[in-house]
Amino acid sequence: MMKWKLEDSTVAKNPMSMRKKMMIGGIMCALMVGIFFADDWQQRRFAALRYGYYYMGQRQYEEAIDLFEQYLNVESDIYWNLMELVNGESYSCKNVSNCLEECRVLQEKIYHEGV
Repeated sequence: MMKWKLEDSTVAKNPMSMRKKMMIGGIMCALMVGIFFADDWQQRRFAALRYGYYYMGQRQYEEAIDLFEQYLNVESDIYWNLMELVNGESYSCKNVSNCLEECRVLQEKIYHEGV
């Protein structure tokens, strides 16, 4: 007669210690919190850029210049390459720099016409 041994499927085959589980959980929580803060920072930057485009369209060039300068206040080539790759050209450093220069030229033109 053959005896069959059934495995209990509720028991993990490679049990991890409670300490390892806590470390992995802590790392995952820290990672999620870090992603949350990075996303919040980035969304604030996008909002500033959108307002900059809005002010530029409303011919409020001084406000648009301030917002474009705030948006361009990152000195990382990797960051700007990722921004253009993920979000497209409207968020690229080159495009925003061009808009900034256009605002400066138009602001000077308006100033000289008013004088």
